[in-house]
Amino acid sequence: MNRLGVRLTVGKKLALSFSILFILLAVLGTNSLYRAHTMQTKTEEITTNWLEGVAIANNLNYLTEHILGLQLKVMTHPDANKKAGYEQEAINTFQKIDHQLEAYAATYANHEDQLNAEKLKAKWDNFSETYKKVDQLGKQINLVTGAGFKEKELLSLMDESERSFNEMQINLDEMVKINELGAKQATQESKDIYNTSVVAAIVIIVISILAVIVLLIVINQIISKPVKRVSHLLEQVAKGDLTVERMELKQQDEIGSLVQSLNDMVANLKSTMFKIQDASTIVAASSQELLASSEENTEATKHVSASIQEIAAGSETQLQSATETSRAMEEMTIGIQRIAETTSEVSELSMNASEQANLGNQSIQLLVQKMNTISDSVDESGQEIKMLEKHSENIGEVVHIIGEIAGQTSLLALNASIESARAGEHGRGFAVVANEVKKLAEQSASSVQTIKDFISQIQRDTVKSVQTMNRSMQEVKQGMAAVTEAEHAFQGIVQTSQLLSGKIQEVAASAQEMAAGSEEVSASVNEMSNVAQNAAGAAQTVAASTEEQLASVEEITSAALSLSEVAQELNELVGSFKV
Repeated sequence: MNRLGVRLTVGKKLALSFSILFILLAVLGTNSLYRAHTMQTKTEEITTNWLEGVAIANNLNYLTEHILGLQLKVMTHPDANKKAGYEQEAINTFQKIDHQLEAYAATYANHEDQLNAEKLKAKWDNFSETYKKVDQLGKQINLVTGAGFKEKELLSLMDESERSFNEMQINLDEMVKINELGAKQATQESKDIYNTSVVAAIVIIVISILAVIVLLIVINQIISKPVKRVSHLLEQVAKGDLTVERMELKQQDEIGSLVQSLNDMVANLKSTMFKIQDASTIVAASSQELLASSEENTEATKHVSASIQEIAAGSETQLQSATETSRAMEEMTIGIQRIAETTSEVSELSMNASEQANLGNQSIQLLVQKMNTISDSVDESGQEIKMLEKHSENIGEVVHIIGEIAGQTSLLALNASIESARAGEHGRGFAVVANEVKKLAEQSASSVQTIKDFISQIQRDTVKSVQTMNRSMQEVKQGMAAVTEAEHAFQGIVQTSQLLSGKIQEVAASAQEMAAGSEEVSASVNEMSNVAQNAAGAAQTVAASTEEQLASVEEITSAALSLSEVAQELNELVGSFKV
């Protein structure tokens, strides 16, 4: 498949193979479509040309015969109306024949068909002229009663009409034959096309099958066999057999490149195995030496690590002590700071208390003044209530006098009533006045009694007010005494607060100085703690580095041991290959 010297890849070969199959399928499909289209064309020709022509010819044959029958009916029927109907039907039939001849012109299949149709048209025109003459003559005579002297002319025209009809029949028969023959030929051609299509399809299918078989054989030769050989060679190499023969393949494609790469790989593996054997021997010897050196280095590193650990432990203890001292100093500093802050707050509070005590003393003095004013007001109210009590007693005496006057007035009214009763008619006016005076006396007595009740209530309330006022005066005097004592107490509080504020300010100043000193001590302790921490950190770093070094040495020892084992395994592995 590569005789032209062109380098074809496997993909191109497969593409070429499938392209051949595609071309064969395309040829088969195209041929089938072409044959089907041809058969469809022939079928349309049969249905649109030949069968249509046969139908038109048969229709013309029927219509021309119908014209002759109508001609005879027109000449022989005695009814004029019937004749007119036959004449109109004849006219319609002539039009149908003309339309059929025009329609047939569209179905000409060949030149012979066209010549025959043109002859038929000419004969039809001749027949039409003769028919018109016979029709004109038929209107003048009646064959039932006799044609008379026009009998010869009529017979001559009818003979001519019959000859024209017979000649048209010849052309009509020929038209039918031409269309039937054309239909048969088209049918036969369609059958031939179908048979040819079947044969062509079978041939193309057979060719396609053969092409597929050939392509399968070729693909097997250029792909399957080389791949199998490569697979067998790889199996031998996988088993460790590098003594396999070099594989020869002349294909210039991917498989050829694969075979060439495989041959190169086997050759490189052989060379590599030889080098690995030499290197594994050297590595085994070096690993033994490295293992011995690393073991000695491990012992020395362990001693150094133990010493560093002891130093780190001492530094850690020192750091812990410094840290605890620093923490205690920080706590003490915080306590002193809190004492200073609290003392400052207490100083401020004592000053505020002194100020509040002064304000309280001032308020007490104002309260004493107010209490004195209240005492004076209460005394005045007591005097006024006593005066009110005396006035209410005087009012009671006046009301008593008014009551006595009202009683005497009532007695006078009673006497007047008695006297008016003695006077009879002459004393009636006096009796009326006596009744009015009596009523007035009764009302006065009632009002006096009401006033007495009010006065009695006022006197009772006044007595209660006097008693309440007396108690209020006693309470005011007691309040005055309590306020006086509070005034003396507040004066003592003010003096004590002033003394306490001064002492607290002195304590606050001392606390601030103590806090400043504790901060300096705490700073020194912190610095000492930092130094101890740095020392401990350095010791820990050295210890960690020593541990890491020890671990590295142990890893080197382990790696040397592993390297020795790997070298031994490598020797055994290389020994398993056949080179």
